[in-house]
Amino acid sequence: MDRVEAAFEVGADGIVTGAEVLPGSKMPPPLVAPITEALRRNTIFLPAIAQGVPVSGNFHYALKVEMPDPRLAADTAWVKGDARIDVPLKSWLVLKPIKVPERVFSLIDSIAADGTVMLQAVTAGDPNKVSNKSQMNAFNSDWFTEGGAASVRPVAGARQEVDGEKFTWKKVTADNGRVDFLGGATRGDHDYCIGYAWTEFDSPEERDAWLGIGSDDGLRIWLNGEQVNDKWVARTSRLDDDVVPLRLKKGPNQLLIKIQNVKGLWCFTARLRVRG
Repeated sequence: MDRVEAAFEVGADGIVTGAEVLPGSKMPPPLVAPITEALRRNTIFLPAIAQGVPVSGNFHYALKVEMPDPRLAADTAWVKGDARIDVPLKSWLVLKPIKVPERVFSLIDSIAADGTVMLQAVTAGDPNKVSNKSQMNAFNSDWFTEGGAASVRPVAGARQEVDGEKFTWKKVTADNGRVDFLGGATRGDHDYCIGYAWTEFDSPEERDAWLGIGSDDGLRIWLNGEQVNDKWVARTSRLDDDVVPLRLKKGPNQLLIKIQNVKGLWCFTARLRVRG
Protein backbone atom coordinates (compact mmCIF):
# COMPACT_ATOMS: atom_id res chain seq x y z
CA MET A 1 0.00 0.00 0.00
CA ASP A 2 1.59 3.26 -1.19
CA ARG A 3 -1.07 5.95 -0.74
CA VAL A 4 -4.48 6.48 0.83
CA GLU A 5 -6.79 9.26 -0.35
CA ALA A 6 -10.24 9.66 1.16
CA ALA A 7 -13.12 12.13 1.25
CA PHE A 8 -15.04 12.67 4.51
CA GLU A 9 -18.42 14.16 5.26
CA VAL A 10 -18.30 15.62 8.76
CA GLY A 11 -21.27 16.69 10.88
CA ALA A 12 -21.42 19.84 12.99
CA ASP A 13 -20.57 17.69 16.02
CA GLY A 14 -17.32 16.43 14.40
CA ILE A 15 -18.71 12.93 13.78
CA VAL A 16 -17.97 11.40 10.39
CA THR A 17 -21.24 10.78 8.53
CA GLY A 18 -19.64 9.42 5.37
CA ALA A 19 -16.22 8.29 4.07
CA GLU A 20 -15.05 7.27 0.62
CA VAL A 21 -11.66 5.99 -0.52
CA LEU A 22 -10.77 7.95 -3.65
CA PRO A 23 -9.32 6.62 -6.94
CA GLY A 24 -5.97 8.29 -6.21
CA SER A 25 -5.33 5.65 -3.55
CA LYS A 26 -2.78 2.92 -4.29
CA MET A 27 -3.66 -0.20 -2.35
CA PRO A 28 -4.71 -3.81 -2.96
CA PRO A 29 -8.43 -3.91 -3.92
CA PRO A 30 -9.36 -6.23 -1.01
CA LEU A 31 -8.26 -3.51 1.43
CA VAL A 32 -10.54 -0.78 0.06
CA ALA A 33 -13.73 -1.85 1.87
CA PRO A 34 -12.20 -2.50 5.33
CA ILE A 35 -10.17 0.71 5.22
CA THR A 36 -13.24 2.71 4.19
CA GLU A 37 -15.19 1.26 7.12
CA ALA A 38 -12.32 1.90 9.53
CA LEU A 39 -12.07 5.52 8.41
CA ARG A 40 -15.81 6.02 8.84
CA ARG A 41 -16.01 4.45 12.29
CA ASN A 42 -12.74 5.56 13.88
CA THR A 43 -12.18 9.14 12.68
CA ILE A 44 -13.31 12.20 14.62
CA PHE A 45 -12.78 15.82 13.55
CA LEU A 46 -13.02 19.20 15.12
CA PRO A 47 -16.02 20.68 13.31
CA ALA A 48 -15.73 23.56 10.87
CA ILE A 49 -16.69 26.95 12.25
CA ALA A 50 -18.76 29.52 10.36
CA GLN A 51 -19.40 32.86 12.08
CA GLY A 52 -18.59 31.29 15.42
CA VAL A 53 -20.99 28.38 14.96
CA PRO A 54 -20.02 24.71 14.30
CA VAL A 55 -21.20 23.56 10.88
CA SER A 56 -20.98 20.39 8.81
CA GLY A 57 -18.44 20.18 6.04
CA ASN A 58 -16.18 18.07 3.84
CA PHE A 59 -12.55 17.08 4.31
CA HIS A 60 -10.03 15.63 1.85
CA TYR A 61 -7.45 13.31 3.40
CA ALA A 62 -4.22 12.01 1.83
CA LEU A 63 -1.55 9.80 3.38
CA LYS A 64 1.58 8.63 1.60
CA VAL A 65 2.87 5.37 3.07
CA GLU A 66 6.67 5.39 2.96
CA MET A 67 8.45 2.17 2.08
CA PRO A 68 10.29 0.68 5.05
CA ASP A 69 14.02 1.36 5.16
CA PRO A 70 15.76 -2.02 5.58
CA ARG A 71 18.90 -0.35 6.95
CA LEU A 72 16.91 1.49 9.59
CA ALA A 73 15.06 -1.71 10.50
CA ALA A 74 18.38 -3.57 10.81
CA ASP A 75 19.92 -0.85 12.98
CA THR A 76 16.81 -0.82 15.18
CA ALA A 77 16.90 -4.60 15.64
CA TRP A 78 20.59 -4.38 16.56
CA VAL A 79 20.19 -1.54 19.05
CA LYS A 80 16.99 -2.87 20.65
CA GLY A 81 18.56 -6.26 21.23
CA ASP A 82 16.49 -8.37 18.82
CA ALA A 83 19.86 -9.66 17.60
CA ARG A 84 21.01 -11.36 20.79
CA ILE A 85 22.86 -14.56 19.97
CA ASP A 86 26.34 -14.46 18.43
CA VAL A 87 27.20 -16.91 15.66
CA PRO A 88 30.99 -17.43 15.74
CA LEU A 89 32.88 -16.46 12.58
CA LYS A 90 36.38 -17.40 13.68
CA SER A 91 37.98 -19.00 10.65
CA TRP A 92 38.23 -17.35 7.22
CA LEU A 93 39.95 -18.12 3.93
CA VAL A 94 41.58 -15.00 2.53
CA LEU A 95 42.64 -14.19 -1.03
CA LYS A 96 44.98 -11.21 -1.48
CA PRO A 97 46.60 -8.85 -2.44
CA ILE A 98 45.06 -8.09 -5.82
CA LYS A 99 46.75 -4.90 -7.02
CA VAL A 100 44.61 -2.20 -8.63
CA PRO A 101 45.92 0.91 -10.41
CA GLU A 102 45.96 3.99 -8.21
CA ARG A 103 43.82 5.94 -10.65
CA VAL A 104 40.88 3.68 -9.81
CA PHE A 105 40.85 4.89 -6.22
CA SER A 106 42.23 8.42 -6.38
CA LEU A 107 39.18 10.35 -7.58
CA ILE A 108 37.26 11.79 -4.59
CA ASP A 109 33.63 12.64 -5.32
CA SER A 110 32.68 14.16 -1.95
CA ILE A 111 33.45 14.12 1.77
CA ALA A 112 30.49 13.73 4.14
CA ALA A 113 30.06 15.63 7.40
CA ASP A 114 31.24 12.58 9.36
CA GLY A 115 34.44 12.40 7.34
CA THR A 116 33.40 9.51 5.06
CA VAL A 117 35.09 9.89 1.67
CA MET A 118 32.97 8.96 -1.35
CA LEU A 119 35.12 7.94 -4.29
CA GLN A 120 34.08 8.76 -7.82
CA ALA A 121 33.16 5.84 -10.06
CA VAL A 122 35.42 5.34 -13.09
CA THR A 123 35.60 2.69 -15.78
CA ALA A 124 38.64 0.43 -15.62
CA GLY A 125 39.89 -2.94 -16.78
CA ASP A 126 39.40 -5.11 -19.82
CA PRO A 127 35.74 -4.90 -21.00
CA ASN A 128 35.80 -8.68 -21.42
CA LYS A 129 36.57 -9.12 -17.72
CA VAL A 130 34.10 -6.54 -16.39
CA SER A 131 30.41 -7.38 -16.49
CA ASN A 132 28.05 -5.03 -18.34
CA LYS A 133 26.10 -4.59 -15.12
CA SER A 134 29.09 -3.30 -13.19
CA GLN A 135 31.32 -1.19 -15.43
CA MET A 136 32.17 1.09 -12.53
CA ASN A 137 35.79 0.20 -11.74
CA ALA A 138 38.00 -2.66 -10.66
CA PHE A 139 36.00 -2.95 -7.44
CA ASN A 140 33.11 -4.22 -9.54
CA SER A 141 35.07 -6.69 -11.66
CA ASP A 142 33.66 -10.21 -11.84
CA TRP A 143 36.72 -12.30 -11.11
CA PHE A 144 35.02 -15.63 -10.46
CA THR A 145 34.11 -16.73 -14.00
CA GLU A 146 30.52 -16.99 -15.16
CA GLY A 147 29.44 -18.48 -11.84
CA GLY A 148 30.29 -15.25 -10.04
CA ALA A 149 30.35 -15.11 -6.26
CA ALA A 150 27.98 -18.09 -6.03
CA SER A 151 30.73 -20.31 -7.51
CA VAL A 152 33.27 -19.56 -4.77
CA ARG A 153 33.95 -22.67 -2.64
CA PRO A 154 37.61 -22.34 -1.71
CA VAL A 155 39.84 -24.60 0.37
CA ALA A 156 43.08 -23.61 2.07
CA GLY A 157 45.98 -23.73 -0.36
CA ALA A 158 43.79 -23.67 -3.47
CA ARG A 159 44.89 -21.43 -6.34
CA GLN A 160 42.49 -18.84 -7.72
CA GLU A 161 42.98 -16.99 -10.98
CA VAL A 162 42.10 -13.29 -10.75
CA ASP A 163 42.40 -11.06 -13.80
CA GLY A 164 45.05 -13.33 -15.35
CA GLU A 165 47.13 -13.71 -12.18
CA LYS A 166 47.02 -16.61 -9.69
CA PHE A 167 46.59 -16.16 -5.93
CA THR A 168 46.36 -18.63 -3.04
CA TRP A 169 43.53 -18.94 -0.52
CA LYS A 170 45.07 -18.82 2.97
CA LYS A 171 43.47 -19.63 6.32
CA VAL A 172 43.17 -16.73 8.77
CA THR A 173 41.79 -16.79 12.33
CA ALA A 174 39.79 -13.71 13.29
CA ASP A 175 41.00 -11.78 16.34
CA ASN A 176 37.79 -10.80 18.20
CA GLY A 177 36.08 -10.55 14.82
CA ARG A 178 38.90 -8.62 13.15
CA VAL A 179 40.51 -9.96 9.98
CA ASP A 180 43.73 -8.15 9.06
CA PHE A 181 44.61 -8.26 5.37
CA LEU A 182 48.06 -6.77 5.96
CA GLY A 183 49.07 -9.97 7.72
CA GLY A 184 52.31 -8.62 9.10
CA ALA A 185 53.17 -6.57 6.00
CA THR A 186 54.40 -3.04 6.47
CA ARG A 187 51.68 -0.41 6.34
CA GLY A 188 51.74 0.99 2.83
CA ASP A 189 52.93 -2.22 1.14
CA HIS A 190 49.36 -3.06 0.12
CA ASP A 191 48.01 0.32 -0.94
CA TYR A 192 45.49 0.17 -3.80
CA CYS A 193 44.65 -3.50 -3.35
CA ILE A 194 41.58 -5.72 -3.23
CA GLY A 195 41.15 -8.83 -1.11
CA TYR A 196 38.49 -11.45 -0.44
CA ALA A 197 37.53 -13.33 2.71
CA TRP A 198 35.26 -16.40 2.70
CA THR A 199 33.72 -18.41 5.50
CA GLU A 200 31.02 -21.06 5.94
CA PHE A 201 28.78 -21.67 8.95
CA ASP A 202 25.68 -23.73 9.73
CA SER A 203 22.21 -22.57 10.69
CA PRO A 204 19.83 -25.10 12.33
CA GLU A 205 16.86 -23.46 10.57
CA GLU A 206 15.91 -20.73 8.13
CA ARG A 207 15.99 -17.48 10.11
CA ASP A 208 16.81 -13.78 10.18
CA ALA A 209 20.32 -12.65 11.08
CA TRP A 210 22.28 -9.43 11.24
CA LEU A 211 25.92 -8.88 10.30
CA GLY A 212 27.60 -6.01 12.15
CA ILE A 213 30.66 -5.02 10.15
CA GLY A 214 33.25 -2.28 9.77
CA SER A 215 35.72 -2.09 6.90
CA ASP A 216 38.89 -0.34 5.82
CA ASP A 217 38.01 0.55 3.11
CA GLY A 218 35.34 -0.31 0.50
CA LEU A 219 33.02 -3.22 1.26
CA ARG A 220 30.94 -5.70 -0.71
CA ILE A 221 29.23 -8.76 0.81
CA TRP A 222 27.60 -11.86 -0.67
CA LEU A 223 25.51 -14.37 1.27
CA ASN A 224 25.14 -17.72 -0.50
CA GLY A 225 26.17 -16.06 -3.77
CA GLU A 226 23.67 -13.19 -3.50
CA GLN A 227 25.01 -9.68 -3.05
CA VAL A 228 23.60 -8.16 0.15
CA ASN A 229 25.78 -5.07 0.66
CA ASP A 230 27.82 -2.68 -1.46
CA LYS A 231 29.61 0.35 0.02
CA TRP A 232 32.22 2.14 -2.05
CA VAL A 233 33.95 4.31 0.60
CA ALA A 234 37.30 5.16 2.12
CA ARG A 235 37.11 4.83 5.91
CA THR A 236 38.62 3.34 9.05
CA SER A 237 37.20 0.00 10.20
CA ARG A 238 34.94 0.47 13.23
CA LEU A 239 32.87 -2.20 14.94
CA ASP A 240 29.29 -2.31 13.62
CA ASP A 241 29.77 0.61 11.21
CA ASP A 242 27.17 -1.16 9.05
CA VAL A 243 24.45 -3.56 10.17
CA VAL A 244 23.43 -5.79 7.26
CA PRO A 245 20.17 -7.77 7.47
CA LEU A 246 20.50 -11.36 6.27
CA ARG A 247 18.17 -14.30 5.73
CA LEU A 248 19.96 -17.54 6.54
CA LYS A 249 18.98 -20.84 5.00
CA LYS A 250 18.85 -24.10 6.92
CA GLY A 251 22.20 -25.85 6.78
CA PRO A 252 25.50 -24.46 5.43
CA ASN A 253 25.68 -20.75 4.63
CA GLN A 254 28.57 -19.03 2.88
CA LEU A 255 29.75 -15.44 3.35
CA LEU A 256 32.07 -13.83 0.82
CA ILE A 257 33.44 -10.39 1.70
CA LYS A 258 35.40 -8.13 -0.64
CA ILE A 259 37.53 -5.36 0.88
CA GLN A 260 39.14 -2.60 -1.19
CA ASN A 261 42.10 -0.80 0.32
CA VAL A 262 43.05 2.72 -0.67
CA LYS A 263 46.01 3.40 1.60
CA GLY A 264 47.36 2.33 4.98
CA LEU A 265 45.41 -0.13 7.13
CA TRP A 266 43.48 -2.90 5.40
CA CYS A 267 41.01 -4.97 7.43
CA PHE A 268 37.44 -5.65 8.44
CA THR A 269 35.71 -6.43 11.74
CA ALA A 270 32.57 -8.57 11.69
CA ARG A 271 30.16 -10.29 14.05
CA LEU A 272 27.03 -12.23 13.14
CA ARG A 273 23.97 -12.37 15.36
CA VAL A 274 20.57 -14.04 15.25
CA ARG A 275 17.35 -13.35 17.09
CA GLY A 276 17.35 -14.53 20.72
